[in-house]
Amino acid sequence: MMNYQSIYLNETNFYFGLGDLIRSTIKLYDLPKIMIFNCIS
Repeated sequence: MMNYQSIYLNETNFYFGLGDLIRSTIKLYDLPKIMIFNCIS
C-alpha cells in the first residue's frame, strides 16, 4: 500500500513539475509577443 502511494505521489509531482515547465516556457514565448505588441501600439 505504501509503495503504491509513493509511486502515485512521485507521478503527480512529476506531472506538476512538467506543467510548471510548460507554463514557464509559454511565459517565455509570450514575453516577446507582448513587447512586440507594445512597440506596434
